Amino acid sequence: MSRVNWIQRFALYGILSALVLIAVHRAAAESGDFMSGGTSSYYSPMGSYSSTYGFSSTALEGALRGNAELVEALGNFDVSEGKAAILQQQARALDRDNDVQQTVALYAQKELWRQARESARQVRAARDAEGKVKFAELRATVYKRAYALSADELNLRTGEIHWPAALQAEKYECERRRVEKLFQAFASYPDPQPQLANEIGRRVDTLVRALRTDMGSLPRDEYLAAHKFLRGLKYAAG
Repeated sequence: MSRVNWIQRFALYGILSALVLIAVHRAAAESGDFMSGGTSSYYSPMGSYSSTYGFSSTALEGALRGNAELVEALGNFDVSEGKAAILQQQARALDRDNDVQQTVALYAQKELWRQARESARQVRAARDAEGKVKFAELRATVYKRAYALSADELNLRTGEIHWPAALQAEKYECERRRVEKLFQAFASYPDPQPQLANEIGRRVDTLVRALRTDMGSLPRDEYLAAHKFLRGLKYAAG
């Protein structure tokens, strides 16, 4: 409660007390019950008794007690109001703490979801990579058997190549010479040479693209035989 409200309330208490005292004094004076002192006797079913008091009027005593109870009630109201304000602040603090805990829990849940998605993505990526490797191994094995060249077509010990008729045309001569040199270098090494194998693959792909341009002018059997031969060269190096 602000200082101004306290001042206003105390002023109200003072005014009410003064009005009560004035009214009591006036009533006591009119009834002749207000005296400076004396003894009064009363009769009741339980017997009679007497008392000595400064104020002989019971109206005055009741008024004073009522005034005291009013002041006490107002004080109790202020205490209750203060307690209510404290409880309200505590409730607000608990509500804020609850909001913080809910926010922390939400972020923790989102992090768990993110980790689960990332774990699932890694599992899928690993499974896809493994599948690609297995497919590549299977394809290489199957294709090597399907496109395997005979010793008369390719001598892996010397790198000598016997080209089919369709690839002996003059337009393929430049690429043929490059592939022959690469195979001769490839055969000279006892161990596999990945760089040479990759270069052979690129040169063979160049010949395949050039062969496709002659697809309409070559007999079907010659085209298929030349295409199979080039694939055989690529898989023999790989």
